[in-house]
Amino acid sequence: MDLDENDLGKIICFDKDEGGEDASYGTMSVDLGDVAYLEGRVYDGDEVFYDYDEDADTDILKAYPDAEMSFVNIYTNGFPTAMDLEVYADEDEYVYAIKDGKVASSGLKWDEDAYAYTGKIRSSASYVISDIELDVSAAVDTDGDGETDDTTTENPETGANDVVGVATALAVVSLVAAGAVSLKK
Repeated sequence: MDLDENDLGKIICFDKDEGGEDASYGTMSVDLGDVAYLEGRVYDGDEVFYDYDEDADTDILKAYPDAEMSFVNIYTNGFPTAMDLEVYADEDEYVYAIKDGKVASSGLKWDEDAYAYTGKIRSSASYVISDIELDVSAAVDTDGDGETDDTTTENPETGANDVVGVATALAVVSLVAAGAVSLKK
């Protein structure tokens, strides 16, 4: 079953009787404009919502002002199986995932035959294609105050090391006392 842009933004139901095939599953392929392609197995009665846009994440654009970037945001209510994903970018470009508003490694690999970055997807996801390598450890200004947000937290001091030290000392004293008692007898 091939979907085109007219089918996007709708809930699609796979019907095994459509197309004259008597099978409990089929293959669905979805073109996401000229930026990505999805293909995967669907089962009789599956209802899946597919949509996408190419809207830019302005916080990421601001965090990397030297990069030329394009975006693809894939929306779904969940794929019934892992879908094969192809993100169309040149081999010398970089494809990153966007997770919690930050740039992260996408896990996609360059495929010479598909001339795309490929991988698997099961749920909604967003990707950024960049002409330069981005620092994935860089913080992003999410609240618009001009400062990057540091979300690292300190591990609180619980005193656990002190308790372990005292318990170890008591265990040693107990062993020495037990040894002394056993030698006395």
